[in-house]
Amino acid sequence: AAFELTLADIGGDGPECGAVPWDPMGFAEYGKFGSLPAKLAWYRHAEIKHGRVAMAAFVGWLATANGYFFDGFLSRELGIKFADLGTDPLSAWEQMPASGKVQMLLAVGALEVAQETVEPHYLRGGEPGRFPLVRDSVLAPFRHLRQEKLLSELKNGRLAMIGMASLYAASVVPDSVP
Repeated sequence: AAFELTLADIGGDGPECGAVPWDPMGFAEYGKFGSLPAKLAWYRHAEIKHGRVAMAAFVGWLATANGYFFDGFLSRELGIKFADLGTDPLSAWEQMPASGKVQMLLAVGALEVAQETVEPHYLRGGEPGRFPLVRDSVLAPFRHLRQEKLLSELKNGRLAMIGMASLYAASVVPDSVP
């Protein structure tokens, strides 16, 4: 079934973006990149998802860089402990055994499949960013805060994406970040 969605409907505006919905590349303009309502929902879903990943990555980067590690072994077979990877996040990723990387990718893939099976799908009128593992009954006591928290998540995700780009650039391009 068709549904109507406009840039104003999906929110994300505030004083930091001039009190208008944030669309610096003009993706929501009619005809540009196919601005059907489903496209707007897809853009918002991608923005929320990438923001969530960036928030987790930012915390993980800072924890690793500051020497916070899980206790115990990363790989018993190889005798590698989490702390053995050191405090350089990019170096830690390079040192991680392939089996650990595969496990992370499979876990993320499973979450992706779970999210794409939510009904109604976000491209057919469902809520972009809706995560199926969180039940409505869990969220019921916080329903009055929902819109405020969703907007905070969106904005924090945007900031985390910028933060991760800055941390990465500072690590691989000398003098790129003051």
